[in-house]
This record gives sequence, structure tokens and C-alpha cells, in this order.
Amino acid sequence: MALAHLAGVYPLGPEEYLCAVLVVEGTSRCLPVWLPPVEGARLVARAAGWHPNRPHATDALVELAQAVAVGPESVEFASYHEGVFACALSFRDGTSVEMRPCDALTVALELDLMLEVDESVVSTASLWLSPEDAAQLFDLELADDRLDVEVAAPQGDDEFEQLMRNLGIDEDDLGGGDVNGVTDEP
Repeated sequence: MALAHLAGVYPLGPEEYLCAVLVVEGTSRCLPVWLPPVEGARLVARAAGWHPNRPHATDALVELAQAVAVGPESVEFASYHEGVFACALSFRDGTSVEMRPCDALTVALELDLMLEVDESVVSTASLWLSPEDAAQLFDLELADDRLDVEVAAPQGDDEFEQLMRNLGIDEDDLGGGDVNGVTDEP
């Protein structure tokens, strides 16, 4: 399981659909979670400190989770299939309740719970975001977690021939010799 945090909810694209951006801890990987308009607006408002005068369904979920003796432990993005996330509110005794991503994010925000993302979800649904794009698009500071490894290519034929010899490859192995009775010579 990877830990993540809600970086914010942003209007994206020409239609300005609301997208919750989760940042996977210790990486430059982001998990975009598209939200329904009303629920997305409520999540933005709650993140800014707003609470409704009358409770919504997520408020009931929060109260029920707090009332359970074992208590809530985390919100998990458990799977991802064909653009749909499966989320769950997990309790300390190992039980869990499935919920929509928009509700899961609201409950996690209200209860100050960890967001856990299954590694299969990270590998399937997350995107690498460059530090420059993160700053420009979302006003986020992300570390560049790409490997900065430079591989020196052999310079000239002599170095290439030596590399091939070191690997145990003979010139005949490279098509210059007899292959099943056929040669490349006229």
C-alpha cells in the first residue's frame, strides 16, 4: 500500500471538470480522481472549512464511523477498472465499507484519515508529473524522482568491437558468418 494525500481539487480541461489530485507520498506520481460537479464543489468547500447547516449523507457516514467501537483507520483506493475506482473506509478490526471516491475523500478529510492507494492502482491509474508541471498547473512542489543515470555510449568502432568481445559476441554472431548454410557475401 502506498500513502497519498489530497493536494487539492482543480477545474481541468476546456469543460473545467473537477479533478481531485492525490499525490503518492515520496514520488512525483499523481492520481487524478474525476468528481461529479456537486460532490466536487462540496469537497472544495469542506477543504476550505465550510460545513453544511443540515447534514449530508457523508456527515452521517462520518458520525457512524466515529460511533463504531473499533473506529476508522484509513480510506483505501483499493482497485481501478475501466476508469472506475473502488474505495473503502477501513476500520481497525479489519472490516471495511465500500464507497464512491467522492464520498471516500470527504470522509477522509472530515476524519483526518490516511489515504492508502493499492500498488496496482498506482501502477495503473497514476501519472508522473514533472516538478515544472506540478508548479504551473497545481501550485505544488514535487521532487523530481526520475533516475538521473547517464549511460556512456561506446565511441567509435574500436570501443564497440571491444564491448562486443567483452560480452562474448563474435563477429560471426552478428550476421557476417554462415547461418544455416547461407552467407551474406555474394
